[in-house]
Amino acid sequence: MSGKLPKDCTARSVSTRARSIVAYKLNSEKWEWHEQTGTDHGTDIVIELVENEEFTNKKIEGQIKGRTSIDFLKCGDVTFDLDVKTINYGLGSSIAFVLFLVDIINETVYYLPIQDYFIANPDKFYGAENNQSTVRVHIDATNILDSNTNDLYEIAKSVYVGGPSRNLRKVMK
Repeated sequence: MSGKLPKDCTARSVSTRARSIVAYKLNSEKWEWHEQTGTDHGTDIVIELVENEEFTNKKIEGQIKGRTSIDFLKCGDVTFDLDVKTINYGLGSSIAFVLFLVDIINETVYYLPIQDYFIANPDKFYGAENNQSTVRVHIDATNILDSNTNDLYEIAKSVYVGGPSRNLRKVMK
């Protein structure tokens, strides 16, 4: 029967490992997570903030990218070439959209809130608006997902209006 069965590939195993690491790193007392199923249009995971043992409807949509090696800048930050279609998809969301970049070897999850990044770096809109296929983004090396990640709480409480454009603004729930 050899050769007559579906073949596995490295990309599938890296992706599977990355998704499992993200789920493992989330504090289950503070976050309920759901992996998106069906056709992948840009969102791999949705996480909802739990406060005082209540579901808050404060959510983050996430794109998970797994890698066996991560590129670092001289300053120590992480650099990553993100697909423009993913950027535009995230910028078009009114709820927070976060890139989770997973180093599957060291089991480290770096995160980048896409809307906040583009609001803080308006020059990056150029690549997303001018038919580039990717935009190089920089992730603060301290943005590491672990069970004590408090930054994500504030991100989940954010609402974004005016995207995907330079008119993108953040308001708090």
